[in-house]
Amino acid sequence: MSRQTTSVGSSCLDLWREKNDRLVRQAKVAQNSDLTLRRRQLAQDALEGLRGLLHSLQGLPAAVPVLPLELTVICNFIILRASLAQGFTEDQVQDIQRGLERVLETQEQRGPRLEQGLRELWDSALRASCLLPELLSALHRLAGLQAALWLSADRLGDLALLLETLNDSQSGASEDLLLLLKTWSPPAEELDAPLTLQDAQGLKDVLLTAFAYRRGQRTLQSITWTCWPCCWIARSQGSPHPPPLQGPVCLRCFWKQR
Repeated sequence: MSRQTTSVGSSCLDLWREKNDRLVRQAKVAQNSDLTLRRRQLAQDALEGLRGLLHSLQGLPAAVPVLPLELTVICNFIILRASLAQGFTEDQVQDIQRGLERVLETQEQRGPRLEQGLRELWDSALRASCLLPELLSALHRLAGLQAALWLSADRLGDLALLLETLNDSQSGASEDLLLLLKTWSPPAEELDAPLTLQDAQGLKDVLLTAFAYRRGQRTLQSITWTCWPCCWIARSQGSPHPPPLQGPVCLRCFWKQR
């Protein structure tokens, strides 16, 4: 009887994985399509398929053999939804939280632990992954999405603590987010792993680019926008509120000066 049960469970897992892989391929076809309406319809259909698959997986008790696929489906669903919406939403935070709760359920860590904030849930889930190495790759992928969400929300303190945990460094010695991002080394994806729209290494590369852009943007915002010649011209033209004389760099005539 136990062999039959195992066989049925394995058969369902294979079917769920095949559906995930098919939907990921469909989403990638949509990305490469030249027809805008056709592309959006394919992507929307793939999104609804992933939503249904996730509903099926989470309708069952959390189980370690299924969790790598479940976490992968969560990642694919969030990535595709963010792509279609051109940004993150509060629902995606809840999707991540639910995935972490499911990991803890397999360790019988229910009740008060599930009332913790996301940062504490991440600490607990990553500690649990030490006992469940088969979840590590999927958790790092999900952590990449969490990092992107916190970066977009400017929650840099939470992001730094998450990266320290991922890097297995609790000393807090480095406050340089760029260094923490570069130090993060996601585990290699297994060859037979379920298909993903973006692996953890790809998410890391996106985060590095986004953080560098953010830092550059903040630097530009700190530069004086008007040089003294432009300010003098503004004053001579009777401007009631000429820009302040605060520095040598001017984006109004910067390219001419260069």
